[in-house]
Amino acid sequence: MRKLILGIDPSIQNIPDIYKRNQTVDIVSWGADLIEACKDKVAGVKFQIAYFENLGLDGLIALAQLIRIAKDHQLKTIMDAKRGDIGSTSAAYAQAYLSDENAAGTNDFSCDYLTVNPLMGEDCLDPFVEMAVQNNKGIFVLLETSNPGAKMILKETLKNQSTVNSKIASYISLTHKKLGIAGGAIGPIGCVVGATNQDGSHWREKLPNSLFLMPGIGAQGGCLDVVKSCDSGAGVWVPISRGITQSHHEPPSNKAYINAVKDNVSYYYKQLTSALI
Repeated sequence: MRKLILGIDPSIQNIPDIYKRNQTVDIVSWGADLIEACKDKVAGVKFQIAYFENLGLDGLIALAQLIRIAKDHQLKTIMDAKRGDIGSTSAAYAQAYLSDENAAGTNDFSCDYLTVNPLMGEDCLDPFVEMAVQNNKGIFVLLETSNPGAKMILKETLKNQSTVNSKIASYISLTHKKLGIAGGAIGPIGCVVGATNQDGSHWREKLPNSLFLMPGIGAQGGCLDVVKSCDSGAGVWVPISRGITQSHHEPPSNKAYINAVKDNVSYYYKQLTSALI
């Protein structure tokens, strides 16, 4: 099943002037209006943490507030942070983003899912899996990303003619087997496969129990046919950020902006739910 995800990336130049006052930007009001406008067409919200970090402490406070707003609307939350480090550091990241209580006893950044960078190996991945299982959460492991530079490492062919990302897929498959995930069950380990790639059916065949997060539709020029090739098994979530959140013209009011966003999200919702039969 294909589901649309709202991507919230607070890049200052892409936020309408109506949310800017005295050299400050009201990220919370902007994000809350986005969530309100899209809540009936999306299954969740993906927060790109880099843009919030770039706004300093105010950005992180806004992030925590918007996570709560999304949860209040019963939407799934995805922290797009692409974390991954040595085991103890991965465990700290996992607690910060996947546990309902971090080391400070709060849940400021707790989300339903976290994107994870697997390139430091299984000892970096295991703490995220363990925390996800303990808290009924999930992770999305980078598998075949939407950027051209993925050819450098993720798609690199090894001496035995396998690829780096095929080894990552094997880790996901084996770990799901160890967890007893079988049949039509959805396991805690999803993967990121960019819709800008040519085909994803081979990944779906290898990972029938993984939820796929497929960025690249919209501003990056990804193809809906690639999404369709992965739309069996556990299903596909398609995050769209700029395609939904940007208005073609500077809106004169909050209402005008919200209406523009509603038009954008309706367009992609129809594409996703009816164009791929």
